[in-house]
Amino acid sequence: MSAPATRDGWFPRDFVKVIPSVAVRSKKAESMATIPQDDRMRNGGATDKPSTSNQEYQVNFRENAIRELLDAETAYVNLLSSLCYGFLHKLRLHTDIFPMESINCIFSNIEDILHFQEAFLDALKTGIRNHSIAKVFLSHQAAFSVYSTYCNAHPRGFMELEKYTGNKMASEILERCRKSEKLPELPLTAHLLAPIQRICRYPLHLSELVKYFPSNPNFQRDVKKDQEMMDCKESFELALATMKKVAEMVNGGDQWMRRA
Repeated sequence: MSAPATRDGWFPRDFVKVIPSVAVRSKKAESMATIPQDDRMRNGGATDKPSTSNQEYQVNFRENAIRELLDAETAYVNLLSSLCYGFLHKLRLHTDIFPMESINCIFSNIEDILHFQEAFLDALKTGIRNHSIAKVFLSHQAAFSVYSTYCNAHPRGFMELEKYTGNKMASEILERCRKSEKLPELPLTAHLLAPIQRICRYPLHLSELVKYFPSNPNFQRDVKKDQEMMDCKESFELALATMKKVAEMVNGGDQWMRRA
């Protein structure tokens, strides 16, 4: 019995989907990867070229960097508030378990840092509205010295807190404090590291702002004339250098920068 003759078939065009070759698909994916997601969504993902100008990209990146700075600063102040009101103040009600000397050793001058950071956050919000963020950092340079006491006392405070490891009553009190403040499930020692990490991360925020702000060729002239300092590449470079010095100034600052 002979084999049936082969016949060429056909399908209506609407039922056929042409699949590009691997090379074509790869090239297309490569070009799409270079386009920010927002632009791809705006253009239905069907273009290889961004529709917005480089200047608009810079503005977007700049706004994102400012938003990240403000969000991080707000979260930090909230954490400080939780440590002061949710832990420190409550432990002072349990001096039978946590003697005052021990509490002072563990928390050092964290209340002073909270008061400073609340004022700094208010100034930062004003600086964002007035386009003078760099000036906020420069004008608070001396006030950041409040961190010196905390950074110096931190190793001793850490060891003091470790003494309560295995103390059931102390652990229960600390856990109740953590839950009442809805903090992540981390030991108190981890949360108390936040001020040291924060002072070391300001330069990272400022270095991002340096990237995305345009240069002002008249910056030096404006500074000499004592004109209002508006945000620009040069003003953020000055603020960046200042905050690097601050991180090193608070005793052991460079040491903490390597650890944070």
